[in-house]
Amino acid sequence: MLIRRKGDSVASGTVHGQPGFAQEPVDTTVAEGGEAIIHCVIDNLDASARVLWTKGSTNTPLGLDRDMPGFPRYTIIGDPAREANLRIVNAQLEDDDTYRCQVPGLRSDEVTLTVQVPPDPPTIDDHENGTRITVDPPAAVTLTCRANNARPEVVITWLKNGEPVLYLTPTTVVADAGDPLGKKKNLASTLMLNPEKEDNGAEYKCLVEHPALIRPYFVTVVVNVRFPPGPPLITGYQQGVAVRQGDVVALDCASRGGNPLAEVYWWKNGVQMDHSYITDGAGARNTLPITVGYSDNNAVYKCQVSSVVLPEPLTAQVQFTVYFPPAYVNITGHENMVNSGATLTLQCTSANSNPSASISWYTGGQQVSSSNDVVVPAPNGGFITSQNLTITVIGQTDSMDYMCQATNLELYEYANAVATVNVMYPPGRPLISGYEEDEEVKAGNLLRLTCIAVGGNPLATLTWQKNGEELEGDYGTSGQLATNELPLILKQTDNKANYSCSASNQATPTPLVTQVSLDVLFPPERVFVTAEPPQSREGDRVLVKCRTASSSPASVLSWWRDGVPIDGGEAVVEPSDNSGFSTSSELVIENVSLSDNGRVFLCRAKNDLIVEAVNDGLIMDVRFKPQISIADQVTISTREGPGLQILNCTATGNPEALTYVWHQNDAPIALEGNTRFTVNEAGSLFVHNATRTEVGKYMCVVSNEEGSSNITITFNVQYSPIISTGDQVVINLFSISELACEADASPKPEGFIRWSREGFDLSAHQTEYSEGRGILRILNVSKADGGLYTCTADNGIAPASTKNIQVVVQFVPEIDRTVPNKVAQSIGQLAVLRCRAEGAPVVRFKWFQGGSEVNVTSDHYTFDTRQDLTYSNRYESRLYIGPVNEVFDYGTYVCKAYNDLGETTVSVQLEQTSAPEAPFDLKVDQIQHNSVKLSWKPGFDGGRPQTFQVRFNQKGELQYQYVDVVPPNATSYAVTNLNPETDYEFTVRGRNDLGTGTYFLGIVSATTKIAPSKPIAPGPTGILVGNIPLYLFLLVTFLSLLSCVFINIFLVCCLVKRRSSKKRNLAKNSDVKLKKIETVHSDKESMTATETLDSLSRRDQSEYSKDPYSDDERSYDSRRYGDRRYDDDGFSDRAYSDQYDDSERRPVTPSRREPGSGYHNAGYRPPSYSASWDSFARTPSVMTDLMSEDQEERDYADQLRRKQAQLTSAPPSTGKPYEYQSSVTPSPVPSSLGNFVQLTKARPADSQAGSEEGFLV
Repeated sequence: MLIRRKGDSVASGTVHGQPGFAQEPVDTTVAEGGEAIIHCVIDNLDASARVLWTKGSTNTPLGLDRDMPGFPRYTIIGDPAREANLRIVNAQLEDDDTYRCQVPGLRSDEVTLTVQVPPDPPTIDDHENGTRITVDPPAAVTLTCRANNARPEVVITWLKNGEPVLYLTPTTVVADAGDPLGKKKNLASTLMLNPEKEDNGAEYKCLVEHPALIRPYFVTVVVNVRFPPGPPLITGYQQGVAVRQGDVVALDCASRGGNPLAEVYWWKNGVQMDHSYITDGAGARNTLPITVGYSDNNAVYKCQVSSVVLPEPLTAQVQFTVYFPPAYVNITGHENMVNSGATLTLQCTSANSNPSASISWYTGGQQVSSSNDVVVPAPNGGFITSQNLTITVIGQTDSMDYMCQATNLELYEYANAVATVNVMYPPGRPLISGYEEDEEVKAGNLLRLTCIAVGGNPLATLTWQKNGEELEGDYGTSGQLATNELPLILKQTDNKANYSCSASNQATPTPLVTQVSLDVLFPPERVFVTAEPPQSREGDRVLVKCRTASSSPASVLSWWRDGVPIDGGEAVVEPSDNSGFSTSSELVIENVSLSDNGRVFLCRAKNDLIVEAVNDGLIMDVRFKPQISIADQVTISTREGPGLQILNCTATGNPEALTYVWHQNDAPIALEGNTRFTVNEAGSLFVHNATRTEVGKYMCVVSNEEGSSNITITFNVQYSPIISTGDQVVINLFSISELACEADASPKPEGFIRWSREGFDLSAHQTEYSEGRGILRILNVSKADGGLYTCTADNGIAPASTKNIQVVVQFVPEIDRTVPNKVAQSIGQLAVLRCRAEGAPVVRFKWFQGGSEVNVTSDHYTFDTRQDLTYSNRYESRLYIGPVNEVFDYGTYVCKAYNDLGETTVSVQLEQTSAPEAPFDLKVDQIQHNSVKLSWKPGFDGGRPQTFQVRFNQKGELQYQYVDVVPPNATSYAVTNLNPETDYEFTVRGRNDLGTGTYFLGIVSATTKIAPSKPIAPGPTGILVGNIPLYLFLLVTFLSLLSCVFINIFLVCCLVKRRSSKKRNLAKNSDVKLKKIETVHSDKESMTATETLDSLSRRDQSEYSKDPYSDDERSYDSRRYGDRRYDDDGFSDRAYSDQYDDSERRPVTPSRREPGSGYHNAGYRPPSYSASWDSFARTPSVMTDLMSEDQEERDYADQLRRKQAQLTSAPPSTGKPYEYQSSVTPSPVPSSLGNFVQLTKARPADSQAGSEEGFLV
């Protein structure tokens, strides 16, 4: 054994003819997640020798297979004859180990694969990335940067403002990361800082570098060093300089420097003025604009600078000096009026002024002498000046004006005020107007009394009084007159009332008074009518009395009964209130009756001098027990359902407080919380949403204090039927059985219960009906009698009630032999075997294979049973087998259906999917002169959806024609466009995606009928055609036909010219594309000649035939048998646009697929013509000129393809694979090749887990 050891040279380990290292493994480094390749190249490697890679110190073998199944990320790559390079993809830390390459007789040194793991993103302890660290010098700052879980450990560099920190040495600590393999490292770097003022805003960055990183990681912090701001500096005002009131002064306070910048605020006399200031990069300032007022005099404005760094705020201040005039003057001492000859002292006081103001007095435009000024300091700044003026009132003048003026001599500004001194004297005696003595006025009218007083200073105050009680009037003055108007709506209390008016002012020690007495006519306010006794009963004597209230003059009385005047007793007149008179009268009613109850007795009082009359009356109160107005023993009917039914119980009685009590079937009805019954105020019973439970006799009892009465009402509720019969009936074969249907209803008319069964005539069965019960009698029960019966009860009230009754006829299970007994499924797919049976009682199933029962509890088999929704005695069992195993699952299965009466079995064959079996029972259903309609029964479909193809030929001919049946799953088809009076032979076969089945075993012949003859036009038998002469009619007809011929000749010429132009364009386009193909070959980028020829020659046969249902199976011209639409030229525009336009846009994928099942290769002809072209050519009655032109275009397309194949036959000069370019796309096949159109694919039915074919799982 030759072993290559570490330290030996390659030459020393290599012997001629023996294996030796041409390239020995070396240490390799890879980043985590990357790809590592450890090279191992061995010369003279025996073909049977297999290279073994080992891993780790234990030399764990990785396997001899180059795919290394046990290590999915490991593979051996390179030339198998000499290269065994170990490739590791998605390298992980577990791959970090030693490796050795060896073959029998040769072993390499151990080499190390180092997997580099990048670190986690770095962090700085206690600080997020990009945060600011605030420091108050001389405090120190410790920054610790960590980069964890790296292999190998990282390198950390500290930067300040992008430059390395060279003046400080960080402390570095490396530790194990604690990972399971113990290979990762954590690194921490600590930097100690003593920031100063100049370090404010410095950025410190921790830069982490590692070989596994594309670019370094970093994390940063910013140092925020705090220091105090400068002192405040005030500008804008110089202390001691006086300013005038109204001047605008801008005080500015600034503080420079500081971190953070200072907060600058203004204070006035200890009160803060604002909370706003501005800052810039160098400091902070606050500008305070002031409009100077008198309050600013001696005011102290202080600027305060604050900062979190300052222990106490810094301040600066100025004191203002302001000159201002007095704002106003105030005169006192003239508030009261004075008598003529009295002495009065006026005092004038100024508002504060700086300097103090000087006061002067004026009257009648002349200055008057006065006392000296008295000046005192003002509390809020400045000075207050005051001066007195003493005057003596002389003369009869009403008033005198005196003006006081205060002047600031420094500012030449002043303020003044005027005081008026009033002199008093009495008014004249008042006068009353609006009423004359002894004048009669009527109550209810408006009377205006006006009191007038002349003169007086001040003018007189006028006051009204009625019998000594003060009243409020409308007071007013005009010149030397004072008036007070008193509006009155006259009342009876005004009769003989005393109205007085008094006039007074400060000069009248006793008021001056004038008075008047009124004479008022008024009717009585009301009439009082009473009865004795107040309440009476039938037969009593009643005395009705009437008395009026006071009136002036006395009233006259009259009696009325229910609006009709009647005689009463004599009237008596007596004195009464307000100097008026009262009148009274009596009315006697002997033996009152029930009819008197409620009658109105009216007493009317009327005054001859006054039109108005006053009435009062009473309603006679005769007591009696309730009288019910509804007839007794009535019947009320209603229908059950939503709505409201009212049982009336209208009654009258006195007293009117009636109590209503309702009884249902002699039991009182509880109304509290009852939603079915309610009673209204009139005593009517409301029945809500009446149901059959409310049927019965209802008694209404009405009572009051005098007694009670009652009536009885019969309440009948009509309702629709409700069937109470059961859902299922079990009967026996050959017995006589009865089906009963019972229904509750109201009413129950004769025969309202009926029996029916869908799809069956039940007239042969006997039916009977008795009260609410219908019977259907079945004689000699058969299996056909089992099923779903419907009982319908209809009494004319909707809705009618129906009940489905399942009749079960018991019999031994019978298996449905129409269910296919053969199932096909592919290996690995899910197969479903079905077994359908009917029987009663319930049918159960078991499945057997090879004599043993199928174990349906295993995961390989699933079993379920379903019941028919319509015919309940029909059942279906489904056995699911999957995935199908080729060895164990194919074969014969036995389904056993059984119940309590017996059992039956059937065999079901499971086989592999295949081509369909031949159809059977092919027959001719209909024959016409140009068509034959066929029908058949499909053979077994092989487990795949199948379609059908009809083949036919003229009897005796060897050429066949084919037609695909549409729709694909149809089992009948009409072959059209046949020749009349011709014998044809037909057969049919099935196809699916696994192949084409065999034809129907046999031939069906049919002879088409004679074509219908055209009717022979009758000869000319008259001279006129309608009203037109015959010769003129024939001439017009001939000219019309001649015009049609010329038009057709013109159109044919245009068509021929158009086709010639198309061919020239196609040839031109193909030459251009052939040149492009040559260019591609010259660039050594084309595909091989074999691939090109194969793909181009197959373009017409399989480009659109990847689906087994494509048009290559059509065997006749689609213009004759298809349903396609064509343009004026006879070509299918849809065929060209849907297929060949797309071929210009998508690449042609070279394919080596050989023609197989579902494909044709017929010398580049359209596959649809491959078997029948010659027959068309030899049959003039079928072959047309248009078909000949189609053949010419096909020959042209074949020639074009051969030319392309010749150009691509030379092999490319390089080994590069062919790269497709759009420039080499073959020219589109002429549009006349319209048979290359995909048929609609047959889509397999979706698998249904739920109900199918009317069966319920």
